[in-house]
Amino acid sequence: MTASAFQISTPFNIPYRPCGSFIAKSSPSSQLYSFSVKASELEEGLTDEEKTIIRVFRQCGPSVAFVTSFLTTPNTSNNRNNRSNRNNRDNDNNRKGENNRPPNTGRSLGSGSGFIVDKDGYLVTNYHVIQSAYELNESLQRTRNITAATVDMLTPSVVKPFVDSFINNTITGSIINSEDAAKVYVRINSSTKYQLVDVVGVRPDLDIAVLKIRPNNANSASPSEETTTDALDVIKIGSSSKLLVGQRVVAIGNPFGLDQTVTAGVVSSLNRDITGVAGNKITNCVQTDASINPGNSGGPLLNSQGELVGVNTMIISTSGSNAGIGFAVPSDSVEKAALQIIENHRRKHGGIASKGSKTNKRGYIGFTLASDEVTMELWKKKEKNGVLVIDVKENSPAEEGGLIATSFSKKTGVLIGDVIVAINGKEITSGLKEVEEDLRKCVQGEQINLTVEKFDGTRKVVYLTLS
Repeated sequence: MTASAFQISTPFNIPYRPCGSFIAKSSPSSQLYSFSVKASELEEGLTDEEKTIIRVFRQCGPSVAFVTSFLTTPNTSNNRNNRSNRNNRDNDNNRKGENNRPPNTGRSLGSGSGFIVDKDGYLVTNYHVIQSAYELNESLQRTRNITAATVDMLTPSVVKPFVDSFINNTITGSIINSEDAAKVYVRINSSTKYQLVDVVGVRPDLDIAVLKIRPNNANSASPSEETTTDALDVIKIGSSSKLLVGQRVVAIGNPFGLDQTVTAGVVSSLNRDITGVAGNKITNCVQTDASINPGNSGGPLLNSQGELVGVNTMIISTSGSNAGIGFAVPSDSVEKAALQIIENHRRKHGGIASKGSKTNKRGYIGFTLASDEVTMELWKKKEKNGVLVIDVKENSPAEEGGLIATSFSKKTGVLIGDVIVAINGKEITSGLKEVEEDLRKCVQGEQINLTVEKFDGTRKVVYLTLS
């Protein structure tokens, strides 16, 4: 008996539709049947549009995370507080999306969605998703600084150890000396394990925040299971400037705590200005009718190629639920801000080197590249298969490697410099953005080779060691 010929009727004569591997029961007295169906067979009869949405979800779903934050439960709480925290925890555990919550956590401070943008464990979410936790921790740090400065200033050195001991043994001391007042956790791809993250940077003006998974995470919901970032799936970032009104888009998130929820719609409008959490206007936002509800905030808005084109941030609704008017922060703005935060964090903290890297600091080449428009105009080509070098810094790897910059003189006019057409043998096909992405991965001390084309069409390979 084949799957296509198999049909089971309920007591109400409503046929089941075969859908993967399952067990169906037609009546209390009937037998149980089970069988498997290939994914390709399940897609038979689906429209191209349906197949596209399925493909985007399968491709990007593993990169989407549930983001949540909690108050930290002080270790010095009395029994009454402990009972209260247990009651709160039991109540919260009954809510959707709050099962298996992390240990030693108090009241929930909010939740939303996020997505992975870097294999080292960096994620992007909305700032307002983690705002309460972030502001509490910032306030705690200010309190620490003020307390330390006041004690140092007012306490004689002879009695200072006794004052410090008194403060440390009080409730106030336990709060001041605690690691954080609130903690932020993520669950990636419907995992049951919470992973503790740090907020490494925020941009309230864009309503985005960048999170970083703590390595060897001892504060996860499964302490015996180490956190690893080796198998993280990264969402590819596309260009929001290339969107068209009417174009199909897909949103993935966790509305009301329901993990891995996918909705689809179209780009309803472009270049919308919305007021963000910081009170300023966020420009060039994407308006969509893809269903966005509370909990979707911080999740990705994707095009049909599975590329990020926006970060879902807010809706207009009289009921608080989706009314077909949602907005996403454009990916062009998000990419620039998030990469800057990540690079600053890596420089400040040393970062986590990828396996095989000699260092984790971004390498320096020492040149300036032209925009795609300038390159195509001066290079007299319509394709984005090269990027023009317009400036070379003195004593830089670029100068030592012999790269030639574009120059200008009154007698000869513009003298076209080298055009980078390949990096480490990989041909350039998408212009400046592709070159920047490839070079951003390069680290200090790494040797690379650039294939450059002269204005007369001749090519040569330049070898550089990044500083």
